[in-house]
Amino acid sequence: MAKSHNFPSNKITIIAELGTCIYAVKPIVKECVKRGFEIDLYTEESNVEKTKNYLHDLPLNILSTSTLMSRWPSLFDYVFKQLITKNTFSTQYARLAPSNNKLLSIIYKCAKYFPKPNQKKINNIYHKFWRLVNRKPVFNSKKVLVITRTNNTYYLNNRNHLVYSIMESWDHPVKSPFYFLSEVTFTWNASLSDDMRTFQNSSKHYSEIFPLKFRYLQQIVSPPQINSVALQKEIDFVNTQPYVLYICTYSGYSKGDLFQNELKLISKIKEQCDKAGKFLYIKPHPHYSASDFDSLSSSHNLRVGIGATNNGTNYIFTDDDQYYKIQLLKNAEKIINVGTTLVLEASLLNENVYQLKINSPNYGSFARACENYHIAKYLNSYSEIIDLTCGEEGSKIEAMMKEEKGSNHYAAQIKKWLFNEEIETSINKIVKEISK
Repeated sequence: MAKSHNFPSNKITIIAELGTCIYAVKPIVKECVKRGFEIDLYTEESNVEKTKNYLHDLPLNILSTSTLMSRWPSLFDYVFKQLITKNTFSTQYARLAPSNNKLLSIIYKCAKYFPKPNQKKINNIYHKFWRLVNRKPVFNSKKVLVITRTNNTYYLNNRNHLVYSIMESWDHPVKSPFYFLSEVTFTWNASLSDDMRTFQNSSKHYSEIFPLKFRYLQQIVSPPQINSVALQKEIDFVNTQPYVLYICTYSGYSKGDLFQNELKLISKIKEQCDKAGKFLYIKPHPHYSASDFDSLSSSHNLRVGIGATNNGTNYIFTDDDQYYKIQLLKNAEKIINVGTTLVLEASLLNENVYQLKINSPNYGSFARACENYHIAKYLNSYSEIIDLTCGEEGSKIEAMMKEEKGSNHYAAQIKKWLFNEEIETSINKIVKEISK
């Protein structure tokens, strides 16, 4: 706890709760250290040791966000958020399940019946309230950099600190309110900055940068030392064999029957691959379990790859993982996607990307989840998608399998949409802004 308002000019605090946030912020940490800054980095308690291992070569203090929270303020904060936020804030927010805690679940259900403020004012209302409560400094620095999203937010609204934010994922503008205000928010492009203004209305300024989660596309220019035998086998395969790639949106870890419905689609794709004599390679979600695909009929034309070396919750991609992804995406004969972020990277590496639009009568919750705002607006809005919501699915998938390379221009459209800037330029832009 800071004892004085006279903060050292060479200190910066970073909030990066999840492993994906740690991966995104690593080059920022390196550049700040290079410029002589001292850094306090806060992450989830379960992520502390993993983060220490990942950033072991960088001098910084790695702390748990649990040290910033107290039980009763956290409970009040949960109630307050439910009272001001409509469960229809977005389609994604509407599907966010209430807590498994019985008390919090009751609060969640009761709060739905209370009147709510204008949803564009949520972050301002929340910020003003907690700013009045939080009169003492929380961090040892004036500047706080948040990698979105963060679940614990009340301590970020403080008159003694200035907050800056980096959008880690493209669905974050609409996923839920941020519950803090930023001096500057860094997004991936102008259209996502517009989404931030529309849904969050939480920043004084916006600036566009290259997506930090895609930094490996520019930074891994030669094969790293592959430490996993299993991963090396996958790399050898994708470098030598022709295959059609399907990217999984969900896994058996996903709630409800999301993945069970996705498996229905995978089975239909597999059927058409078998019919066309093509090899189907499945890229599982990083949360996957090897048993997820046991229900698929066995075939010599089917292979399930690796989601992540350290798969499960709070994964941090290794250079091994990222090199494998590059080879996997680059070498595929065709890439099939429904609702993943990986399709964006795929579009930068492969011109033969096929986006499927599906409907809920056939695929239930999986299809409804793939109608989220960012998927509908940025993936399913192009004319060259494969629309399975009408007509005969089998014949459409069959026709897709027969298309010649380079005949579908979907990838070129996605590539044009992404912000094109050198990663080093973006890193310098961020560090320059927060260190002013």
